[in-house]
Amino acid sequence: MFIPSALVTPRWLHSNLWKCCVLDASWYMPGQAGDAAAEYRQAHVPGAVQWDIDAVADRGTDLPHMLPKTEADMARAMRELGVQPRADQATFPIVCYTQRGAFVAAARAWWMLRAFGLDEVYVLDGGFQAWRALDLPTESGERAAAPKTPTSDAADRVALPLHFRPELLCTLDHLCSHLRGERPLQLVDARSPGRFRGTEPEPRPGLRGGHIPGARSVPFTAVLTDDGRHLRPRADLESLFRGAVRHPALGNWPADAAASCPRIVASCGSGVTAAVLALAMHEVGIADCAVYDGSWAEYGRLPELPVETQVAGDESA
Repeated sequence: MFIPSALVTPRWLHSNLWKCCVLDASWYMPGQAGDAAAEYRQAHVPGAVQWDIDAVADRGTDLPHMLPKTEADMARAMRELGVQPRADQATFPIVCYTQRGAFVAAARAWWMLRAFGLDEVYVLDGGFQAWRALDLPTESGERAAAPKTPTSDAADRVALPLHFRPELLCTLDHLCSHLRGERPLQLVDARSPGRFRGTEPEPRPGLRGGHIPGARSVPFTAVLTDDGRHLRPRADLESLFRGAVRHPALGNWPADAAASCPRIVASCGSGVTAAVLALAMHEVGIADCAVYDGSWAEYGRLPELPVETQVAGDESA
């Protein structure tokens, strides 16, 4: 099911809070000041669950916050956090937000849930700052953890309708197939232009500079307003993406040949800001943008893989 917009306003959330599950997905990049857990304890949307992308992750890899490996792993993590419908709900809207700005890890949470087949997943437009600006109610302190074992009352338990959607996930194997010319992909890189060119250091040690050959630079900040709290207008996003990818929704790929359009894949440093691009693409009608989960944290540490620093049309790169 395609939902035309994944954004909801604070007033909509306030009016529908009774039926929603709200996730405080605040998270900070390496070297960025902030304590997501402390901010959550200080204040959050009433009933919100703290969604830590480093905890709801595959624990069997040293790569950061990789998607849980199986539907069972994801279902277990959600159940332990209390993210599940009541017995009187067949489904339920999930709304993700961050304390500062509006997107980044909220977009990552949105993508994670969609990758496991949940459709009614949204991001709070403007984030928690927009909620507080309207003087809407907040809570403080810890939220009681959900029981880790089933209760005896089966009527209070509803199985989560999870099913993995492989089209939303790009792996290293997919990329290697693309580089061998076997599986064409359209790659967009959400990192800063300096990291894309290899002129700025990576925040994680041991990584080379540059980008995956053939990738186009679309910094995630380019899809956000100057305050970082909203996506830019649709016309601006369409213009930005037309310069990087082709897709029927953008009018630069034939609609009657949509099945042959190469898959669009967003990457970044570790699969977080790439989800911001996936969210922005969703808002212009590209519902199936995949995220390279390992991103540069994986690709950049493998010396056998090719790297580019030159930017097409930029002789100074």
